Amino acid sequence: MSDQTRAKQKDDEIDYFRDTPIRYLGYANEVGEAFRQFVSKRVVGLSYAVASFYCLSDATSKAYLVKKDTELYHENGHLYANRKAAEIFIEAALWQGLASVMIPGFTINRICWASAIVLRKFSSTMISHGTQKALVTTIGLGSIPVIIKPIDSLVDKLMEEGVELSKRLGIKHEISHVHNEEFHITLDKESYHHHEK
Repeated sequence: MSDQTRAKQKDDEIDYFRDTPIRYLGYANEVGEAFRQFVSKRVVGLSYAVASFYCLSDATSKAYLVKKDTELYHENGHLYANRKAAEIFIEAALWQGLASVMIPGFTINRICWASAIVLRKFSSTMISHGTQKALVTTIGLGSIPVIIKPIDSLVDKLMEEGVELSKRLGIKHEISHVHNEEFHITLDKESYHHHEK
């Protein structure tokens, strides 16, 4: 195998939404919540838009890869590939929507809210209002790396239960669902893994 072929193969294996700095876009809404006291609601809303766009882009890229590989390696044709791609898009979008946008955003919002109340109640005479706001933002930002793994584990469990429930309801799945420490979908030629954002 030539160096050029190896380089191309390595490039093809890169998950640009998980293995490059692009993944940090998934934290935009959490950062927005942490800075809520310093920025307008529009800016916070924009941070959610950025994180949501990242999630949908990631899900779309996974669906595209599955569709491409299915059409290449299976004889069942275009419709089968579309069904598999749609299924993985829905599942990836749900996973990302919960683990990257909704639950982390709400969690950081509540952490900052509770921190602000505690500081106002116990430190209002010792710490200026501006310093309190800065401390709340610092607490919010510092909480982001702490909440990642617990939320990921929670969403893994929710997704696993959701898949099992859908099977009991008679919904047919065109892809296999295998759950270890991290949520992932095992495919014939492509595996979709959730890493930390």
